[in-house]
Parts: sequence; structure tokens; C-alpha cells
Amino acid sequence: MFDDIAPTYDLLNRVNSLGLDQGWRADLVHHVAEERPQLILDLAAGTGDLSIMLSEKCPDATIVAGDLSEEMLQLGAKKVSQQGIDGIQFSIEDAMQLSFEDGTFDAVTCAFGVRNFESILRGYEEFFRVLKPGGMAAVLELCEPTNPLLKLGYDLYVKRIIPKVSKWVSGQEAAYDYLGESIRKVPQRRQMQRLMDMAGFINTYYKVYAPGVCGLYVGFKPKSQLIEQQRQRLYELNQGLR
Repeated sequence: MFDDIAPTYDLLNRVNSLGLDQGWRADLVHHVAEERPQLILDLAAGTGDLSIMLSEKCPDATIVAGDLSEEMLQLGAKKVSQQGIDGIQFSIEDAMQLSFEDGTFDAVTCAFGVRNFESILRGYEEFFRVLKPGGMAAVLELCEPTNPLLKLGYDLYVKRIIPKVSKWVSGQEAAYDYLGESIRKVPQRRQMQRLMDMAGFINTYYKVYAPGVCGLYVGFKPKSQLIEQQRQRLYELNQGLR
């Protein structure tokens, strides 16, 4: 599906989010840049929008843009080449089984991708595994507004308008029917933060941007060995409960 929508993906992100998605990405980048990471994994990188923004705000860092869609990554590599950007590498990656060794990255980012994971918890466990002690995970994900009036307008927009506009632009209405369904099903707010906690992250927090349709979720891998041992016990408990 993502291979099919790759050519119009960037345009429809701008149109369907009414241009708000770039501001959300910029805020994630601001949070990550404060940690001064040297090696960043941008997972579900798509056509590279977030990877490019990270390279601009973290000029000393190397960014690995990973995605399961080869078509998306090819478009991202083309954008990076056209803009003359150095420091971004591309890798086909399955979030359920990343190809990197334990403790490789200073930060892992993911924008609008975790709702597509086969298991969000498993994805966060992989984030945790490939992060260095003290490393940061930062995730953007769509959500539904809690205000009843906004929810009415949101439902109309996502269920009726977005699929029609997307069909007109890309010819892929079914893919954007899936968008609304995936947002409805994905854990949101405290539930999403809780999944980070279960994966072992500490000092987790989230913020939701107005008008309540996107959240930023942040967590850190513990530095201390004692906390890491506690995380391992929690991980083993989670495995036993599945």
C-alpha cells in the first residue's frame, strides 16, 4: 500500500493535515536536538521529511532513515540527493526486527508510523534495544480529539473528505480509508505512553497539539544498570502475559 501511495505521499500529508504536519515534525526535532545526538535512527521514515529536518537541526549527527517500503526510501534518497544533503543513509527495515546491534543509536524517532506496526509494544522494545543507555525515543502519532464538537468535525473530515481528496490526488481512496481506521484503533495519550513504560523507557511523557489530532510521545533508556535489570524483569513479565 505504501509503495502505491509513495509518489503523492508528501503532497497528501500537507493537504490532509492542513499543513500542520510540518509543525509537529519541527517540534519533535526540537526535542531531539536538545539531546545532541550523534547517531539517529528515523524509523518509518517514508520519503525522508523528518530525516531531512533532523539533519538540518542536528548537523553533526548521522541519520539512518529506515522504512519497510522500498519505494518510499527511493523517493527519500532522491530528495536528499537533489538537496545536496550529506549525513543521511537509507535502510530497508522491519520495525519488528531491526537489523542493528544493541546500543547503537543515541536517538530513535518515528513520525506517523507506529500505528502501522504489527505490535506497537514489540516496536518499542526494538527501539529500546538499539538505543544506547540514556538514549531517547521520540514518536509522533495521530489521535482523535477528545472535545465532542471537535470530534464530530474530525470524524466527518477523516471519514468523508480525506478519502475523496486522496482519491482525486492519488487514485488511492482505499489507502486513506485505512488511515481513519488505523487512527481509531491506535492507543492514544496515556495508553500510548504506557506502552513505552512497558518497553522499559523511563521519564516518559506526551503532549497533544491543538486541535487534538496529533501527539508527541517521548521516553528515555535508563543509564543505570540497576534500572536496566528492573526493565529486563518487566520485559520478561510482559512476555509471559502475551
